[in-house]
Amino acid sequence: MMNLAIDQSNLYLLIPSKMGWLTNMLSNDEDISVVDAIKKLYSSEMYKKLENESSKTWHLDLLLFMKILWKNIDFKQELLSMGSNVEVLTPLKLRE
Repeated sequence: MMNLAIDQSNLYLLIPSKMGWLTNMLSNDEDISVVDAIKKLYSSEMYKKLENESSKTWHLDLLLFMKILWKNIDFKQELLSMGSNVEVLTPLKLRE
């Protein structure tokens, strides 16, 4: 039987599709180039959390990712307001 569990060893399979969608959304929303959107996403605290399976951010909806990136909102507060019991550690801020 095939193992369908997501762990650190196979998380890398999910990241490219999420980043592709996010890049397109960010590029369109902020009217920036795809390259600039990629730079912004890959330098964000959100990406650091996404590439760490234990943060469980790979579960998040793409629109929630964008809301967090756009508004620099507190990630834990947002999940709690949605009724989530996911433990998340710190607010997210984009690097300058």
